[in-house]
Amino acid sequence: MTRDAVSRDAVTRIFRAAVCLAACLPFVPRPSFATMAQVPSGGCPMPKQTLLINEFQVGIGSHPRWVEVLNPGADPIALKGVVLRVNAAGIAGKAGDTLEFALEPKVASVPGGEVLLLGHLPDASASGPYFGLTMVNLGATFVLPACVVKVELLGPAGLIDSHSFDLCNGTNKPTDTDWQSVRSLDPAHADLCVSDAATSWCVTTAKDSPAKPSPGKVNQPCDLDGDGYTATTGDCNDNEKLVNPLAKETCNGVDDDCNGQTDDSVTAPEGTCLSDGVCAGPLPNGKAVAQCDGKNGYVCSYPAGYESVNETLCDGFDNDCDGQTDEDLLNACGACGVEPTELCNGKDDDCDGETDEDPDMSAVVCGGLGVCLLAEPVCMGSDGPVCQLPASHEATETLCDGADNDCDGETDEELGLGQTCVVGRGQCIAEGVLKCAPNGATHCDANVGNPSAEVCGDNLDNDCNGETDEGFDVGGQCTVGLGSCAVIGKMVCTSAGGTTSACDATPRPAAAVETCGNQIDDDCDGLTDEAGCTGGQPAGSCSAGTGAGGPSSPARASWPLLILTTLLALALRRRRRAAGSSN
Repeated sequence: MTRDAVSRDAVTRIFRAAVCLAACLPFVPRPSFATMAQVPSGGCPMPKQTLLINEFQVGIGSHPRWVEVLNPGADPIALKGVVLRVNAAGIAGKAGDTLEFALEPKVASVPGGEVLLLGHLPDASASGPYFGLTMVNLGATFVLPACVVKVELLGPAGLIDSHSFDLCNGTNKPTDTDWQSVRSLDPAHADLCVSDAATSWCVTTAKDSPAKPSPGKVNQPCDLDGDGYTATTGDCNDNEKLVNPLAKETCNGVDDDCNGQTDDSVTAPEGTCLSDGVCAGPLPNGKAVAQCDGKNGYVCSYPAGYESVNETLCDGFDNDCDGQTDEDLLNACGACGVEPTELCNGKDDDCDGETDEDPDMSAVVCGGLGVCLLAEPVCMGSDGPVCQLPASHEATETLCDGADNDCDGETDEELGLGQTCVVGRGQCIAEGVLKCAPNGATHCDANVGNPSAEVCGDNLDNDCNGETDEGFDVGGQCTVGLGSCAVIGKMVCTSAGGTTSACDATPRPAAAVETCGNQIDDDCDGLTDEAGCTGGQPAGSCSAGTGAGGPSSPARASWPLLILTTLLALALRRRRRAAGSSN
C-alpha cells in the first residue's frame, strides 16, 4: 500500500470515529447570552441584582466550614470583582484579623434563584455528610471561627451584604453545642433590609429545630419563635411563639390556633367583668356582660345605673359593683351628704371622734393697730374662740423692724432712729445715723473708711487700729557703727509722709589698720586686736601712768598721729614686697 493510500485510510477512520462520537454523546446546549449577568449591589430597599449571605457553618482546622450565597433575583449575577471577607480576632495569625477570597477566578456567576456554596472540606469530610456536594473550594486558609465574626460580600460598587455573629456570647470560647453549628436565614427574611437581624436566623443543627441544614440548596423555613412549628408545618405567624396550631384561642383579634378563624369559641375567664351589685346577672337582652372585641380584648357592657369609677349616688345600691353600698358617700355621722362642720364649742360636731379639731371660726373677727392686725382666733374649747396676738407683739417697742409691735399706732418709736452716730477709729472714723438692722437691732449706717499703711511722724492713726505712729519708735535711743566708730543717736522718720524710720547718728570713721594691744576695735569690723594688727603695745603690757583708759592711753592719742603711723607702715610693707618681686 502506498503512503497516500495509508493517509487516506487514516483520515477516513478518524472521520468515522468523530461521527460516532457525536452520535453517542448527549446533547450539551451552549449557554444562552440572551440575559447577561448583572453586577451585584447592596442597599435598602434591596435592589433586584444583589447577593445574600444565606447559610453558614463555623469551623477551623480539620472541621468543615462553608458559607452559602443566594441570588434572590431572576437574573444571573456576575462574580467579577466580588470578594468574600471574613473578619475575626486572630484568625490564622493574619494582621488586621481579616481574610479575603476573590470568587470570580473560581466561578463566573450565580444563576437567578440559585445558591453558591463556598468553603473548604478537609479530606476527612469529603466522604461524610458532604459527599456529592458541589462546593467552590476556597482552600485550607479559609476558616470561619465561632466568636465575634463578621462575614461580608464586597462588590465593585462596595458592600453587598454582611452578617455578624458571636456564638460564644462574649466568652471567647464556643460550647460543644455551638461549635460546628449551622445557621440558616429564614426564606421569608431573604431581604438585605432584615437579613442581618438575629431574629431572621435559626440554628438548624439544633435537635429541636424543624428546619435542617441545606448546604447547596434553598433553605428550609426556620422556627423563628421557637414554638416547634414553621410556616410549612402550619405556623401562621412564626414571629409569635404563642401562635401555632396547638395554641389556645384567646380574645385578642389574632388567629392563635391558625385555623383560619379569629377569636372563635372564646369564653371570658372568671373575673373578666364585675359581677357584684347592679352588675350581677345577664343584661336585659339576655347577653353576657363580657363580649369579645377582637384586639381590644373583652368589653364589659353593664346595665343602667352602673358607675365605673366611684359611687356618686347615695341610694342604697352598689352602683360601682365592688361589693359595697354607698361607700365613701355616708358621712361619719351615718347619713348621706357632707359631714357637719366642726365648731369651737367643746363638741364633736363632725363625728370623727375628736373635739374642736380644726374648727370653723370664720365668724370670729380679730383686729387692732400694727401687728395686732395679724391676730388670729384660737379655740379654747367650751369657752369658745379668743384672739391670739402674733409672736412679734411687744408690750413696749424693742424690735427695730419697721412694724408697730406694741400696737399703739407708732413704729419703732423710742429706738433713737435718725440720731447721729459715729463708727470706726483713727482715719477710718465716719459719722451716720441710727437705722434698723436685719436682725431687729439698731445700727449706724455710716460707711467706715478704708485703713492705709501707718505714716511716720504725722501723729495720725492711719491704719485705724487705735494707735498713732506705732512701729516707728520715733525719739527712741539708737546706736550706729561698731567698735570705736559707734555713735548714739535717736530714731527719726526717714522722710515726711514716709513709712520708715532710721537712726539720726553717723558712725565715726574707721581706722585703716587695727592697732595691737589696745583692746579697741580700731577698724570697726566687730573684732578687737584681730590678726594682722600693727604697732601699739604687746597684749597685756602697760607702763605707769599710761594704762588702758589713762591720760596717755592710745584711745586718747591724737588721731592724726595714728593715721600717719599707719600710712608709714603700709608704705614700708609695699616697698618690701616690691624688692622681693624684683629678686
